[in-house]
Amino acid sequence: MTTQNRVFADQAQKEALQFSPVARMAEALKIDYKKLWGILSTTCFKPEKNGVPFSDEEKMYVLMIAEQLGINPMRREIWAFRGKNGSVQPIVSIDGWKAIMLRQPNFDGYQITYSDSKVKVSDLGELPEWAECTIWLKGQSHPTVERVYIQEVFVSSSPVWRKSPRLMLHHRALIQAIRFSFPVTGISDVGVTDDGDVIDGEDLVNERSDRTAIADTQPARQAAPAKPLQFETEKLDALATKAITMARQRNDYSGAFMFANKLEGEARQYVLAKVQKAKDEDQHQAMQIEETLNEAPMDADYEVAA
Repeated sequence: MTTQNRVFADQAQKEALQFSPVARMAEALKIDYKKLWGILSTTCFKPEKNGVPFSDEEKMYVLMIAEQLGINPMRREIWAFRGKNGSVQPIVSIDGWKAIMLRQPNFDGYQITYSDSKVKVSDLGELPEWAECTIWLKGQSHPTVERVYIQEVFVSSSPVWRKSPRLMLHHRALIQAIRFSFPVTGISDVGVTDDGDVIDGEDLVNERSDRTAIADTQPARQAAPAKPLQFETEKLDALATKAITMARQRNDYSGAFMFANKLEGEARQYVLAKVQKAKDEDQHQAMQIEETLNEAPMDADYEVAA
């Protein structure tokens, strides 16, 4: 990489951090965003068992999803999991799913019911054949009703499932109903490893809570070096400008972020920073316009002849 491109990449990384979910979270917590970034990196994004740390882009990807859904990684509601083929999966705990549900303005309550019929599951004895979740929504004449069968969702290798199978069946029914009731995409409640093993999100929560100084004393492997910049800066600027222009025309930046995430390495980082900065500037400008309108004096009263 040339010195000029390195300077642009470093500047993009700085801007990406300043105009990012980290900065907004830091502002809400009244803490320096650099310090918060360090805290998140060592707590919410600790390396998996293989010791490979998450890259800055992977962390930012999960934090952007967390911000869009209104859930907090510091409360163990969402975190990163390196799944099949090394891809990063945003995993949401049951606390995160409930936070998403309770934050919806049209949410009007839910109920879980269990079947009277029983089935034998593994060596745990007889358990309810299914659990059914009903979610009521304001303004909807019919509720969402989702049923999950324990023989389809039971994870035999899961310590949490083996300890509390009825509670986990409750969670699966609730999560399934939330998926069908609200526009929630891009997240999961289970992780899939390279071996095809399914790991329940609640197991990951417990595993990370139990991981103490033993893991911290092991030296982490170095992350794979970022791929070299695939485009010239001028071309990247043109791509970012086009994505931002379309986003402003549609009043929706989701497509621009999806486009940027399809790029690789520092090219993705550079364009993401540009898109995020444009979005933040638009939001700031909209707020200024609204404040100006609110502060504008009312029309002068007309004098009425006596």
